[in-house]
Amino acid sequence: MSALDDFKKDKRFAVCVDSDGCAMDTMHIKHFRCFGPCMVEEWRLEPWRDAILERWNAKRKAPLE
Repeated sequence: MSALDDFKKDKRFAVCVDSDGCAMDTMHIKHFRCFGPCMVEEWRLEPWRDAILERWNAKRKAPLE
């Protein structure tokens, strides 16, 4: 059973969440706070964490704090 099977349209518009950065700039924050740190942890690169993340983040805009 699909989550949309019982959906009943009652508006002429939809509100959607953009998670891939196409409509909103959401990718930079993911790269800084998730993808890079998770890569370091997954591949057990902690001894080189700072150098790796500096290079990983070099061409990306810093996220707003």
